[in-house]
Amino acid sequence: MKHWLVIGGTGMLKDVSLWLIQQDNHVTVIGRQQKKMQSLINDVKNDSKFSPLIVDYTNYKNFNFFQRVSKHPLK
Repeated sequence: MKHWLVIGGTGMLKDVSLWLIQQDNHVTVIGRQQKKMQSLINDVKNDSKFSPLIVDYTNYKNFNFFQRVSKHPLK
């Protein structure tokens, strides 16, 4: 069993996320929208192989820790 990370796996990649789980893989899905993530959660048959993670990565101000490690801080 492999572990896959699917970024944006609740939208266009939802079917890919479901397929990977069906293929006996553990899948972590990062998505921005609660409604879409809930839809994916409802469709997953084996939730022991699924780790949903909601992150609004479009709001970069929430990622202050990047400023400490980056040579070019976010503005």
